[in-house]
Amino acid sequence: MKSTWITVGAALALALASARQEPTASPELLAGEYRTFAELEIRRGFKGSVHREPSEGELREALHLFEQRALELPAAVARELGEREQRNLEARADLETGGPLAMLKNLAGGGGGALVDLVASRDALAALFVRTQPATRVTASTSAEVRAALAPGATIQLPAGAYAFDNLLDLEPAFPPEVSLVGAGRERTLIVLDAPLASRGPLEDFRLAHCTVLVRGKQLFRQEFAATVELDDVRVIGFDNGVQSGAALLEFRGGVALSARSCAFLGGYGELPGGAIALATPNTALLAHFEACEFDLHSLGLSRLARGVSVTFLDCTLSRIFDSPIKETESWLGVRFEGGSLQRIPASARPKSPRAVEELFPGWRERLSR
Repeated sequence: MKSTWITVGAALALALASARQEPTASPELLAGEYRTFAELEIRRGFKGSVHREPSEGELREALHLFEQRALELPAAVARELGEREQRNLEARADLETGGPLAMLKNLAGGGGGALVDLVASRDALAALFVRTQPATRVTASTSAEVRAALAPGATIQLPAGAYAFDNLLDLEPAFPPEVSLVGAGRERTLIVLDAPLASRGPLEDFRLAHCTVLVRGKQLFRQEFAATVELDDVRVIGFDNGVQSGAALLEFRGGVALSARSCAFLGGYGELPGGAIALATPNTALLAHFEACEFDLHSLGLSRLARGVSVTFLDCTLSRIFDSPIKETESWLGVRFEGGSLQRIPASARPKSPRAVEELFPGWRERLSR
């Protein structure tokens, strides 16, 4: 009897142990085209690593490992989604306690997902642009006067004319918060930038409005720190001066909340018409809303964005675009196009010679104020 109880106890222990084991794959898991694909990739990877074909035993072992990892993957994916949601909640909490720059710093750490509700409309994104500085208004007629007027909360009005700057944001120790630079209209005020805009620290609510900006290099912004930026009725030209790896017209490496309304980013005025990319970011700290904007004769650059960015194009006109932004958004769930239109052209259709800035601003070089 004792030996019988031992045998029954052992059987129960084995049954409990089996119940605690990970589930094994069904015979159908590695079958048909899926098995063919797995074998092909295993053989290719093995040959690339050790420069020979795997033996039958090695192939069986590799398929077993692949099968086990395939079983583990759904739970791993669920954990990743949960961690992403937690990071988003932390970022939203930072917005409440530390403001938009703190939120962007959190998102720039990676691991977060798209926050599409924040960029769904201009009003939604306005929560990241709440001004707290006392507002002042100054009229400046020279570039030197603009620099002298820079102060927290200043709105600097530029009358009709042409104004030249190097890097306007390069102030020690930091560029003041909530500064607006406002022209007299796209057709009347020209700002010429000989260097990309970049501050020495976080950039808080910098607003550029009612002007044309001529970029003499490749970038309007090359910002390394977190930034909140508003562009309102701004036409940007001259930036297609050759495609450079890692460079884009709007590049915010420290993260950005960007609001652009009724703006035009027009290729064709640089040395290599069409040879430019509009967007690039190495992390997910990109919250952008483009409303009624025009993008013409360049690549949009969505394939260069990190997964998890949040961008809305509302009623935007995409004309003579070299990449395929609509198709690429299938991989970036936070990028949305609502309304508007898209026209794609092949790279071979680029213009052979640039358009002249003089078409827009006759005699602009002679009128430049420095």
